[in-house]
Amino acid sequence: MTKTTKSEKAKIRKREFEIKLLSENAALPKKAVRGAIGYDLCLPNDFRVPAHSRVAIPLDLAINLPVGIEAKIEPRSGCSLRGIEGYGTRKVIKRKILGIIPVTDTKSGKMYFDADVCVSKIDPNHTDTIHVIIINRDESFLIRKGSRIAQLTFYQTIAPFFKQVEELTCDNRGGSLGHTGTDRLRGVRRGIADDGNRKPLGVADTLEPPASSTSKAAGVSNSGTQSVQPVIPEPPVVDSSMESETNLADIGVHV
Repeated sequence: MTKTTKSEKAKIRKREFEIKLLSENAALPKKAVRGAIGYDLCLPNDFRVPAHSRVAIPLDLAINLPVGIEAKIEPRSGCSLRGIEGYGTRKVIKRKILGIIPVTDTKSGKMYFDADVCVSKIDPNHTDTIHVIIINRDESFLIRKGSRIAQLTFYQTIAPFFKQVEELTCDNRGGSLGHTGTDRLRGVRRGIADDGNRKPLGVADTLEPPASSTSKAAGVSNSGTQSVQPVIPEPPVVDSSMESETNLADIGVHV
């Protein structure tokens, strides 16, 4: 395991962001494990999320970001998979009579609810209270104080100047969503050659002449040119008397 030299440590700069606690119960964002990118955000007070609603929960935190840095409030991976943990009451199907009529039962206590944290961003000029936006598709439930509800991540941004042009100088990558990398496959499916001429797949560029032993049967002249004679099948021989009787019988006329 290599050690970090002093010069490498000098390149690593720790940027300090000003943060203010707006209540006694507010907690500073902190990492759950060393090396994590996101900082866990804890709820300062108990909060009841209404059923089937969108709410903004205040965290009683205010942060001053420098220019060129944005912060995002994102869901924790566990909440994205299982839902948000809380306390409430929910009706569950215990059994079904005859496989049709459901018999419900009431379940209360700590459980996971079908709710998610919506991603939101914090600009450098935003110094008000930070909120966590939650969308609830389940019954009403209560989130306890101190629960890790979301995580705070930081990203470096750029502020470009836009130059209006008639034509773009970049290579043409194509068009809409899911278009990247499909031009080559589309060309293979259509059988397009390198010169742009279309030809069906499975057809050879040149036809190999037949062997010398079968050249006379194939109609190859002495000059080397190939002349293929069309083969016309002969019609079958049918007795005229039988054909007339058969045709009359087919149309319902009896002789």
